[in-house]
Amino acid sequence: MIEETLSQREAQRFYDAYGRKLEWGDPFEARAKARALGLAAVEAGERVLELGVGTGRFQAAALAWGAGLVVGLDVSSTMLGLAREAAPRAHPLRGTATALPFADGSFDLVFSTYTFDLLALRDVELALREARRVLRPGGRLAACSLTEGRTLAQRALIGAWKGIHRWLGAARVGGCRPLELSELVRAAGFRVEADEHVAQLGIPSEVVLARPALDADAG
Repeated sequence: MIEETLSQREAQRFYDAYGRKLEWGDPFEARAKARALGLAAVEAGERVLELGVGTGRFQAAALAWGAGLVVGLDVSSTMLGLAREAAPRAHPLRGTATALPFADGSFDLVFSTYTFDLLALRDVELALREARRVLRPGGRLAACSLTEGRTLAQRALIGAWKGIHRWLGAARVGGCRPLELSELVRAAGFRVEADEHVAQLGIPSEVVLARPALDADAG
């Protein structure tokens, strides 16, 4: 697994400059994002936290479905600005997924797409444990990330991406690299209810729905 990732400062600089170009990834990511959104199944009145706000599409959708509170967390001021434009009634805040500024049990849903795969493994672990902490009992995590390929063609494409990642460096390609997300989610104390692989133009993503496990079930 590639371990070179962006520092927080590098991520902030990259995504401040990248801005709305983030949507250029839709031909490879839109299906997985849509599936994560479907699994999230936002209900009226729920308190929702998004880690990595993108261009604000999820926050706008969550509010349209009647969420009572929608909060987004990101290190990029550009992305936070785009999220405010897309969802004026949401609350996008500057912050990091590894140290969430919220009390235990504050949210019904934590949602994140293509954010965990930007983080160093130790920070993925911290972020997932923080997500578990701020979820109420019975709350849920819906997330997706780039993942390892299952077919020969997918493995070839991911192998090529890893080569580009190593050659150009994480700071030049946005930091994204494949994860085995469900394994990390389970290790952080969640019970995985759905683990799906979605490929678009040959690029594989993993979509996970999980809930905090009882202590006896953790891991």
